[in-house]
This record gives sequence, structure tokens and C-alpha cells, in this order.
Amino acid sequence: MKSTNNIPALRRIWKACFEADSGFLDLFFGEGFALCRTFVSEVDSRIVSSLSVFPVEFRGQKGGYVYGVCTDPAYRGHRYAISLLKETEEYCREEGMGFLILRPASQSLFGYYRKLGYTFDIYRQQQILNLPAIPEEAIIRHISGDSLHNLRNYFWGNSRSGVFQFSVEMCRYIVDYIKYCHGQAVSIMSHESILPADSYFTGYPDPENPEMIICEEAGILPDLSNLPLLLSSVRHLYPNALKLLLPLPPQKAKEEFMLCKIFKSSLDHRTLFSYTME
Repeated sequence: MKSTNNIPALRRIWKACFEADSGFLDLFFGEGFALCRTFVSEVDSRIVSSLSVFPVEFRGQKGGYVYGVCTDPAYRGHRYAISLLKETEEYCREEGMGFLILRPASQSLFGYYRKLGYTFDIYRQQQILNLPAIPEEAIIRHISGDSLHNLRNYFWGNSRSGVFQFSVEMCRYIVDYIKYCHGQAVSIMSHESILPADSYFTGYPDPENPEMIICEEAGILPDLSNLPLLLSSVRHLYPNALKLLLPLPPQKAKEEFMLCKIFKSSLDHRTLFSYTME
């Protein structure tokens, strides 16, 4: 295992492994790459497998989000990715991280990663909600990554929150990722509000169904009292849309979403992760 900044070689292997267009590759390697640490396996000085780790936090405990695990198709079947992942885990443990999280690329891979010790489930609950035909008025402002960071702390920053936290730099990258998806990141206020914000929204149209808006993350109060204002704001942003796919902290309905390997942290099944940037 070695860390690398060989972007041309990494772009080659990503293009061979993922259905990523040049726009996404430009975004990741132009901005996201500097925010994570990337590890590779080499054979005869050729990169054959790679993965990246984005820093995240959960209730003050540092951890990592394992991203972009891939092996050159010509070198598969030799367990390069498994060896690389195990070595990366040891490095992250030595760096004081309490956990690693990852999202399997397909349902069949959940069992694969569980065998490697990723046995803690992170669930997701999504609801499809109708957007109002006549939305209520709202003050909607586009936000920067710095503002997104502040809003995430405002809505999710208390010790009981089940949301993974990102750095300011990571939030800037997230806003640019939302823009890449032809989406919007906004703060939301009612005209009577005296709060910093009544809600916030980050999301984009479903590429296969423009009448559906996919919400990556939103500021939602525990009693859902600000939900009508959120729905109205999405309708203002996307007048031709009819529905919103909204992520909520999982309660009863549970969809396997991500897996976690815990070293020395305390997570519970209400944890909420967004921005997998797939």
C-alpha cells in the first residue's frame, strides 16, 4: 500500500471501473481528491487497485468514509482490493480513527463487506412526498459551502444528532457536487421567522424522471413542523416537479444503506449519512 497523487493513472483506473463521465472526474480530481487520502496497490509500477478515505466525524469521534474502491479489470481475482482495504484500515486505526464507513456498490456486496468486518448497519429511510400545487411563500437563498457547514451544525450539531459531520472544505465540495448534478443548495425561511433559517435543502432532479426531485439532505425539525415550508420551497425551485424523495433518520422502515467497521467509537442505528457522491 502507498499513498499517491498520480491523478492521470487514477483517472485511467476510475474510467475503467466506474460509469463516471468526464465532468464528474474533473470535479473529483479537481476538488475532492485534495480532501481525501488515496491509497493504491501497484504491480510492476502500475496502479492496479485504489481507494480513497474522506475524513468524517460522528459525535466528536474522527472516522473515515471509504470511497471509490476499485481494481483494474485486467488484474481482478487476485484480492488486491481486499489487501489494500485491510492495510488502509490499519493505517486509519493508527491515525486514531474510531470507525470506517462505506457504501457497497450493489446489494450483493453487503455480504462481501460483512465478511471483512463491516458488520454495523447504517440504515436509510426515504419517503416520497407530494409537492403542493399552491406553495406557501418562502425566502429562499442560495448558499455556499461555508453556509452549508453552519446550517448542518445548526440543525444537526447537538450531541444527540445521528448525522455524520463534514469539514467546511468538504461542504464546499458538496455544494459543487450538487451543482454538477444540476441541483441547488439553499437556505429556507418564512417571512415571519427570526431564526437563522427555518430549513435548508440540497438536491437535484432525478435524471430519469424530472418530475421527481431527489433531496440529498435537508434541515428537518424532529416534529416535522417545518416540512410544509420545505415542500413549498422545493416547488418554488422546481415549478414543474410533482414529488420529492426525502431522506429521514430511520425509524421503523429500514433500508440497508451503508456498512461500518467500528474500532473504538459509539454509533447507533439512527445514524444518518448523506452525500455518497456516487
